[in-house]
Amino acid sequence: MRNLRPIRALTLGLTMSAALVTTAVAPASAASSSCAITYLSCQTGTIPANASGHFIVLSVAPPDAGTVSCTVHDAYSGIAEGSLSRGYRDQPRSIKIPNLYGRYFAVCVNTRNSGAGAIQNS
Repeated sequence: MRNLRPIRALTLGLTMSAALVTTAVAPASAASSSCAITYLSCQTGTIPANASGHFIVLSVAPPDAGTVSCTVHDAYSGIAEGSLSRGYRDQPRSIKIPNLYGRYFAVCVNTRNSGAGAIQNS
């Protein structure tokens, strides 16, 4: 009868290595992107939705004049997922847009050339 110890040791070693590889993957890190309007509009970079909560937070800073409107879009389809507007007399505000699973960006518009927006996933 053959000695199966070397085969069992090799199998156990491979199983342990596979377990270490699968558990060593770090969770997705927090990401954010912002933009400031200098001429009519601006666009943030693209970030992934929160991996466990499936949301994006949209923040809008009020402009010096007029109203700034920011809209979060799905980076793949371009579909608008949520929006927020602030006037020049308003305070900054943030909203959480739920049920998101892909990558997203925001576009902010103000014909008075001021204001800013930001998105984050934490």
